[in-house]
Amino acid sequence: MRIAFYAPLKAPTHGVPSGDRRVAGLLMRALAQAGHRVELVSSFRSYARDGDAERQAALRAQGIALGERLAADWQAGPANARPALWF
Repeated sequence: MRIAFYAPLKAPTHGVPSGDRRVAGLLMRALAQAGHRVELVSSFRSYARDGDAERQAALRAQGIALGERLAADWQAGPANARPALWF
């Protein structure tokens, strides 16, 4: 199964080690070892530590734009290249 993987706190490819990065990497590896094709679809980090309303609004707009772009790319491509699952 093709799985689109997204980790909103920190991507497994992030340069700074953390528990979030480690867990994301382990989840991707477990899914791959179970026979799935796992693709990290974005390294966009939607976490806002300080709770600033303007920052959250900007992150929301970026997230919506990213989701729309991914959906458009998948719709424009062949059906067999689309993920069956978003994780």
